[in-house]
Amino acid sequence: MTKSGYYGNPTLHDDTVVFVCEDDLWTVPAAGGVARRLTVNPGRVATPALSPDGKTVAFAGFDEGTSEVYVIPAEGFRQLILNKAMASYESPLRSLFRRFFRE
Repeated sequence: MTKSGYYGNPTLHDDTVVFVCEDDLWTVPAAGGVARRLTVNPGRVATPALSPDGKTVAFAGFDEGTSEVYVIPAEGFRQLILNKAMASYESPLRSLFRRFFRE
């Protein structure tokens, strides 16, 4: 079995890795194993960032053409748009966590 594909924008907290692949977010233990999809978005996603406690992932989503900030529990499930037009593909979202979750 090959491991072809593209993987990008990894973020790490303790034993959790969240990364972008196939225009969605995926998670895998840092030690390796089977990756699990966290999102199924119609648009692409970028710049995931795990919160300081590792329970939440913020990311830029492009479902409606422009970038928006989404947050989702690190286990997956329901995502929430935090603020439209606040995300930037080029900028990591760590400042968002400093602002809302106080590192």
